[in-house]
Order: sequence, then C-alpha cells, then structure tokens
Amino acid sequence: MAEKLKQYYETKAALEKLKNELENLSRDEALKADLAVKEEVQAVLEKYSRQPEDLIVLFDLASAEPGKKPISAASKDKRRKPRALKIYRNPHSGEVVKTRGANHKVLKAWKAQYGAEAVEGWLESK
Repeated sequence: MAEKLKQYYETKAALEKLKNELENLSRDEALKADLAVKEEVQAVLEKYSRQPEDLIVLFDLASAEPGKKPISAASKDKRRKPRALKIYRNPHSGEVVKTRGANHKVLKAWKAQYGAEAVEGWLESK
C-alpha cells in the first residue's frame, strides 16, 4: 500500500515538472518561430501533394554523405595542400627514406645519431 502511495506522489511531482517545462517552452519565441516555419512548410507540401522526402530531392540534400555537412566551394579552397615528398639518402649506408613529414622512425634515428643539420644535408629532393 505504501509503495503505491509513494509511486502516486512521484508521478504527480513528475507531471507537475513536465507541465512547468511545457509552459516555459510555450513562451519561447525561437520555438514559436520554428513551429510557424514547420506549419508553413507542411501547408506548402499539402498544397502541392508532396511528401517531406521530396524536399531532400528538391534541395539536393541526398548528394551529401550521411552524417556530413555538404562542403561549400569556399571551404574546398581552405583545405591544406599535401606536403611535398622529401627523399633523404644516408651516405654511410646508402639507405633511402621517403617521407612527407618529420615524424619518420628511421629519420629520427638518423638525426639522433648524426645530428639534425647533417641529416638535412642528405636531402636529395623536395
């Protein structure tokens, strides 16, 4: 019996909390604007006998990969160009290292053994 009474009061408190949240949301101007847009779009879809999925085709939203935003022309230009390939030849062993960055295991070992300036002198091409 006490368990049912406890459940009743918890449910009643939760209901009051939800009512307050709903009332606060109903006063939110941004939400009102979003709901107005949604209603207008629904009315246009009904007027032309269209489905919401038709908007995806109409605005070419399906061409983008799912979960990714479409890339605009401006952001394509901001991509970083690939680093130049650097070829180092060790004159002591004849070993060749091709890398696009300085984080190469063999190159680091050479720099530790012979010094960074000496290894940079072994650079054959950029």
